[in-house]
Amino acid sequence: MKPSPKDGLMEVVMRSSLLRLSLLMLSASALALFGRSETSGADAPLTPEDAITRLFNGEPQAEWFAPAFLSQVPIDQVKAIVAQYKAQLGALQSVRANGSAYEMTFEHGSARATIRQDASGAITSLLFGTPTSNDRGGETAGTAIAQEAAREGEPPHHGRRQRDGLDSAG
Repeated sequence: MKPSPKDGLMEVVMRSSLLRLSLLMLSASALALFGRSETSGADAPLTPEDAITRLFNGEPQAEWFAPAFLSQVPIDQVKAIVAQYKAQLGALQSVRANGSAYEMTFEHGSARATIRQDASGAITSLLFGTPTSNDRGGETAGTAIAQEAAREGEPPHHGRRQRDGLDSAG
């Protein structure tokens, strides 16, 4: 039996369809393997440790916080408190989980922190404990912060007052 011209046309159409399907599958596989840009990891929410580290290694930015948090704690207040911790304790060295809180280790002391984030990684609650200085023979840096604030005529940003000021959850 001799193939008809119609059979030849059908074979070309099928090969063409198979080729398109193969290219489509190859494209999808290549996208899955190689299509992730280097910045796609930046879209993943930060871990709590990374979020705390970012606060102390740069200047806090409003976009790092949930709107509900910022409605109760202005970004300028967050910046001021972070600056006080850095001034009293030096640069942040590490952050490690300690139960449901995090232990922040600085050049000259330490402090505890608790942080909550929403699904996108925005900070919804942030609490810093009273800082302890390694350089003051047992005096807490929180006491030094309060004394410094009193000299400047500002309310202190430590202890219970500070925690209330940084916790939008109430």
